[in-house]
Amino acid sequence: MADLNQVYGMPEEEMREINIEQFGGSNNGMNGGAMNGGAMNGGGGAMNGGGGAMNGGGMNGGAAMNGMGGSMNGGTQLDDEVDKTINKLKNNIQKQKTLNNLKQELKKNGDEPTSMVDRYVRSKRDVAKLFVMALLVLLALSMNDIVKYYLGKYIMNNDLTNNNELYLRLSVPLSVLLLIWTMKALSK
Repeated sequence: MADLNQVYGMPEEEMREINIEQFGGSNNGMNGGAMNGGAMNGGGGAMNGGGGAMNGGGMNGGAAMNGMGGSMNGGTQLDDEVDKTINKLKNNIQKQKTLNNLKQELKKNGDEPTSMVDRYVRSKRDVAKLFVMALLVLLALSMNDIVKYYLGKYIMNNDLTNNNELYLRLSVPLSVLLLIWTMKALSK
């Protein structure tokens, strides 16, 4: 379950200050009258009156049952605010539970394909990538055959020295490397 500061996005100190302002008490809500309306036997508030009574104290409006702690109108306004806050918290908790349930269902349904057809459909993109790679290899092999045929024919028809033939044969892979490098540099 989520903490209040996670739901409302407030730091813990701000939440404490809001609790102190709304419910009247110290930072320690259990001892100072904020959460339980005061102490059971004196101290921050007595059972029937004082600063925060059991039923009329901190949680239910800050007014004592017999009127010593504050007016009844202020108590009802605080009661309304408390009720609104509680309802908001309940709604947020319910939404969070619903989201968690939907995430679990989606994860459970998305992980396991139910049939072979689903498996084929899920792997369609991978097969398409594999097909494109195969076409690229085929293109490279065919280009190699073309270059090899015409380069051999050129060398046979012309009288080249050993150094010139070596330079001509090295120029083909170097030109391919330069072409790939240029395409990579221009693609950024």
